[in-house]
Amino acid sequence: MIKPTYLLVLCILAGCNAHRFPSPMGGPEELPPGFTDMLLEGPEEALLVRHADTVHVKRAGQTSVHRLHFYDRQARIHAGAAVLTDAGGRAELIFPGGSVARMHGNGILVVGSPSRGEPFVSFLQLERASVEMEDGEVVRLPGGSHLMGDGGPFYLEKVSREVLELRHRGYTRAVLAFGTKRIVLTPGDVLHLPLLPSGSAPQMIDPDHKVSGSVGAVPLVLGPGVVLSGEFDGHVQFDLLSGQGLSTLGVQVVAVNDQHLRLSDLAHVSSEAKLAASAEVTE
Repeated sequence: MIKPTYLLVLCILAGCNAHRFPSPMGGPEELPPGFTDMLLEGPEEALLVRHADTVHVKRAGQTSVHRLHFYDRQARIHAGAAVLTDAGGRAELIFPGGSVARMHGNGILVVGSPSRGEPFVSFLQLERASVEMEDGEVVRLPGGSHLMGDGGPFYLEKVSREVLELRHRGYTRAVLAFGTKRIVLTPGDVLHLPLLPSGSAPQMIDPDHKVSGSVGAVPLVLGPGVVLSGEFDGHVQFDLLSGQGLSTLGVQVVAVNDQHLRLSDLAHVSSEAKLAASAEVTE
């Protein structure tokens, strides 16, 4: 008869993962209040890998949380899905472009839609996490601040109730947008970020630009003198003079000549469609 100690040694040598059957009881059943607007489905996909119990998924448009059982090692999810991990849970999200996000312990992560101008992942809660990103991608940290960089990894850990530690272990510079501040991070830097009750989301500091409506759920930022000419049939239309511009859906548009612009509402485009942004320009 093989003793339990020998079984444990054999399991470690074989590289066994910490999956338990039956899975532990309990776990999160819903997202924190105020984040339902982040659960619009988008066309982007990610591969969710469960490394240790317990891991839950809430897909966009669903009201219930689905627990990944011991036989559910992987799942393919779309933008708008939320991933929730318990105290012993470990999950990894792998994106087609090579970006990776990992969670260890209690945490909530929402997969975003960069084609709508959202961060590609948003950490709503975390105990320990890490992320590697492609150039131009954005990660939303707890509290609302934005991390922008190329490569990584970047390690995140909640060291106290009100402090989040960020460690830059990559090889290139990164930028943290914290309120009105832009903090440049170099390899090896360690930051302790306060988790403010009012939040630390980046603020628009250009007084010449203004938020005027939205394209679906995405805010629309207009440059000086831009005139909204109408909204109908799921589209927003503008008249732009030469040099004027606007930004939404993750893109910035600047007119070379006097032009008429129509932007479509990507929030209602099916997830099967592969879109980055939709814009028609007519003379």
